[in-house]
Amino acid sequence: MIVFNGHDMSGPTANRPTNAEIGQPFFDTTLNVLLIWNGTIWDPAGNEMAFGTVAAAGTNQATGGLLAEGFNNVTGADGTKGVTLPVAVAGLEVQGYNNSTSALPIYPASSGTLNGGSANASITIAAKTKFTLVGTSATNWSMGYTAATVASLSGTGGSLTLPAGPDTLVGRATTDTLTNKTLTTPTIAMNVANPAAAGTNQGNATAITTASPGLLHVTGANATVGVALPAAVAGAFYMLKNDDTANAILKVYPNGTDIINALGASNAISLAAKVACAFFCTTNGQWYTAPLLPS
Repeated sequence: MIVFNGHDMSGPTANRPTNAEIGQPFFDTTLNVLLIWNGTIWDPAGNEMAFGTVAAAGTNQATGGLLAEGFNNVTGADGTKGVTLPVAVAGLEVQGYNNSTSALPIYPASSGTLNGGSANASITIAAKTKFTLVGTSATNWSMGYTAATVASLSGTGGSLTLPAGPDTLVGRATTDTLTNKTLTTPTIAMNVANPAAAGTNQGNATAITTASPGLLHVTGANATVGVALPAAVAGAFYMLKNDDTANAILKVYPNGTDIINALGASNAISLAAKVACAFFCTTNGQWYTAPLLPS
């Protein structure tokens, strides 16, 4: 074994001298790279970066695969298996690449932090993502990561995993609520129903349960029976047709204390025989008709 000023000049990463002199060399047999002590960290001689492959493992900080200084090619991530960093040293740099098709949890060493977060808390990066960590103290790592850039996607059945971010992607087969979006193609079809009028007042008239926007072909009008609109909610729209066969007035009631045009709370509007009319709501509690039928 070669000795320099009383220190071993080669050995595994764990045997690096802890009281080295500036300029002292050490050949790391774990990383297979020559290092020089610069007074703060062991710097690769000639600035080459050590390269190694690390298999993701375990389910927590204590059982994760061990990252090392230099570049780490991480394999085997499955969304649960992870990797664990060495103890942070100010200026120490660890880089790597999640060379897997699943997310990878990255843990600090025991009691350590990532980006100033909670002690021992991990950060999960997406598949095919490069990461860089730089020690900022004896406990904290500053972490950044870059997802693989995709110019285009082709074929069928493909999927794209993005790193965590402030926004959410919606799925093709999931139920999602879109806000502040404009849909130009395809045109959304209206809901169609054919309710039969019934009852003699707001309480027993046939309730319209079809979701807005709706096309309603109402049958059975006889100048007495009617239908009751759902609650007037801004943006709601219904096109209602009084069936020609009935050839009679159809009563159309609002819901609860809602108002149609200027008829007053809870009052019905009389839809003439064979007439079609649009009911729309711009303010909660108030229906309007187009054309504006007599109130």
